[in-house]
Amino acid sequence: DVLQCAAQAAKHLLAHQLLVFIPRDGAQQPQCIVAELIRIPANRSGAVCRRLTPHTHQSPCCIRVFVTSLSDCWISIQRRVDNSTDFYRNWTEYAAGFGEGAHTNHWLGLRAVHSLTWPSGRALRMRMRLWNGTEFWADYSSFSVASEADEFRLSISGFSASHPGVGDCMAFHNGMKFSTHDKDNHASRRNCAKKFRGSWWYSACHKTNLNGLYFYPPAALHTEEFAVGINWYFPFGFLYSLKEIELLV
Repeated sequence: DVLQCAAQAAKHLLAHQLLVFIPRDGAQQPQCIVAELIRIPANRSGAVCRRLTPHTHQSPCCIRVFVTSLSDCWISIQRRVDNSTDFYRNWTEYAAGFGEGAHTNHWLGLRAVHSLTWPSGRALRMRMRLWNGTEFWADYSSFSVASEADEFRLSISGFSASHPGVGDCMAFHNGMKFSTHDKDNHASRRNCAKKFRGSWWYSACHKTNLNGLYFYPPAALHTEEFAVGINWYFPFGFLYSLKEIELLV
C-alpha cells in the first residue's frame, strides 16, 4: 500500500507540493493518505506515505498544501506577501481555507491544520520579513489546533527565535479558540476580530495579528490605526506591519 501510494504521488508531486488524497477502494471509512517530500530531491520517488485521521464530514478528505524550498520540508499553512488577497474573512472561509497558491497569499484552512497537527502536534516556524529586507523567525516545538467542535483551540509551546530580540508573542494566545468577525471566541468584552480587522486566536486581544490588514510603506512603518496590521509585538510593536509572514509546520 505504501509503495502504491508513493508511485501514484510520483506522477503528480511537484517539488513545492504535498498531496493528500483518499484511496478509491470503496472502504466505508476511507483513510486520508499523505504523500510528501521529506527533502526536496531531484528524484520524485523520494515521496513517502503516512496515514492521517479517518475521513469524516467534519474533516477534509482531500486537501492540498504547499512545501517551501528550505533544506527541510515545511508545509506552508499561511503566507502574506502583498495586499492582493483579503484576509478579513468569515468563520466558514477560515475553516475551509482560501488563497492564490504556494508562492503568494494563502490560508490552508483550520480543518486541514487540525488534521495535520492533532493530537500529537508539530513544530511551527513563523518566518517574518521586514521592510528593510531583514528576516527573522520564531520557532515553537509543539503546535496543534483542536477540532471544529472545540472551535479550533490553539495549543502552542517551546519557543525559540533566530534573534535574541524576537520575543514570544504566541504564549499570550495559547489555549484560545479561533475568532473571526462573525464568531467571537476571545476573552475580551469587545469583538477583537472587528476591532483589529483580522482573524486569530485572540485573547484580550492580541500580541500578534498575522491575519490583520496588509499595509505598504509609509503606512506600514507606523500605522495610523492601532494594532490592525500584521503585527508581532515583541520587538516590533503594534504600529509596525510586516512585509511578509509565513507559517510553516
